[in-house]
Amino acid sequence: MELGQRKKLSSTSSDGDCKEENKLKQGIFQDVSSPPKLDRYKIARQLTEKAIKEKKIFSIYGHYPVIRATLRRKGWVEKKFHFLPKILQNMENNKCAEKENQEIALEKIDDIHDVMSRLVKNEMPYLLWTIKRDVVDYHSLTCDQMLNHYGKTASFTTKIGLCVNMRSLPWYVQANPNSFFPRCYGLCTESEKQEFLDDFRRTVASSILKWVVSHQKYNKNEAKNEEARNGDPSPKKDPENADKLKGLSGQLIDTACKVCQAYLGQLEHEDIDMTETGAENLSEEEWDKLIQQYYSLVHGNAVISDTRSYLPQCQALLNKITSINPQTEIDGIRNIWIIKPAAKSRGRGEFPG
Repeated sequence: MELGQRKKLSSTSSDGDCKEENKLKQGIFQDVSSPPKLDRYKIARQLTEKAIKEKKIFSIYGHYPVIRATLRRKGWVEKKFHFLPKILQNMENNKCAEKENQEIALEKIDDIHDVMSRLVKNEMPYLLWTIKRDVVDYHSLTCDQMLNHYGKTASFTTKIGLCVNMRSLPWYVQANPNSFFPRCYGLCTESEKQEFLDDFRRTVASSILKWVVSHQKYNKNEAKNEEARNGDPSPKKDPENADKLKGLSGQLIDTACKVCQAYLGQLEHEDIDMTETGAENLSEEEWDKLIQQYYSLVHGNAVISDTRSYLPQCQALLNKITSINPQTEIDGIRNIWIIKPAAKSRGRGEFPG
């Protein structure tokens, strides 16, 4: 044989090996309808043997086309469920059955996956993806098997469970949950309902102090703008709108300051030896009056005329509260809270998100 013919044959053989290798690497991405059935079975067997060796066998119960397609692209082989668990027989509706039939019909178009599934029928799946945890006896799973459900997850997958965990966190680690998680309360218990009420009232008091500070800053900015326009340092107010506003006395600020000082004492543990009959404790009628005046203030229906003298005290108290309570900034000034069911809401029902 001449040298040229040998090079030609060697080149042809090398090209054939490369094509076969590329064909094997591409796997399910190739059009498997064109090759003969023998070649298709050979590719399926080689891909299956590789998946068995790498423990890439999975089983899916339910309509999860995205999960199935993603696993197949990553070289996983599906061992199909050949049973319908009794616990789910009554749960399957016509819509799910129709989707499942459509999925099976699509799979028959490219039946290389059916061939690969038959080849792993006696193998153990290492990943099980199911609609419900009870589909699989998870007590019998080996250490190599993974299930997309976990038992006893209510402690961190429900709002009330997460709330309880945040309360218990300081007992296990030196961390303040208020530094990274918004304050939350379980209103199903009387103790936490009272804690929420106390927090709500304290936030009202601190919001009044924030209003005083922001009101003074607004007046200063208005005065500067007016002076820049007209050379007049005194801000001009609309007398018609000013007459419509309800005037509140500075006693409202005094009461809010007392409540905030008592709150600081609690945060700094200075209230241990104090009696409960302090001046900062208000009656229910006094709290109702304070809250009504507060809402009139923040909604723009009322105003406190002389707030300049209260500014240093309010600013100092807010600085102390901010240094101890990391959530002072996110409280805002309107004291808005989110109320949601403890569990099983998932955005349904009459509760706002």
